[in-house]
Amino acid sequence: MGTKVEIIFSKIFRFTVNLFTFADKIFRFMEDNKNTVERIIRKIREVRKQKGYSNDAMAVDLDMSTSAYNKLERMETVLTLERFLRIRDILQIPYSDFFECNGNSYQQDLKDSSIGHYEVQNLYQENREVYEKLVQSKDEQIAFLKDLLEKK
Repeated sequence: MGTKVEIIFSKIFRFTVNLFTFADKIFRFMEDNKNTVERIIRKIREVRKQKGYSNDAMAVDLDMSTSAYNKLERMETVLTLERFLRIRDILQIPYSDFFECNGNSYQQDLKDSSIGHYEVQNLYQENREVYEKLVQSKDEQIAFLKDLLEKK
């Protein structure tokens, strides 16, 4: 049986491994979401050009400045669900054109009340906060272990 320090070190090591495994999953999830958003914005740009809409016209229809719309297409600002739905309506693009669908998809009418865009927007922030708390906890445990080792 090991000493208390060895047991604590073992627990901290396992926690750290779990932390980095969890962090890796979060980053993969975030990367997948980033790729989806990039694909959606490319589709918006493609259809906008096909239908002859200028960036200025889109900005006017979305009640935003041309500069802000340009930033949206360059992915320098966040594409909110509300804005995505407005763009989809303006360009009259079927939802299925934005997403990779297999043969087993069903159509559903989307209503403003059925989608909590704040939940979608906050998903990234919540995951980031969880990750930061886990890293902080790991750092505190390492500091505690160092203190124990220095006392010996």
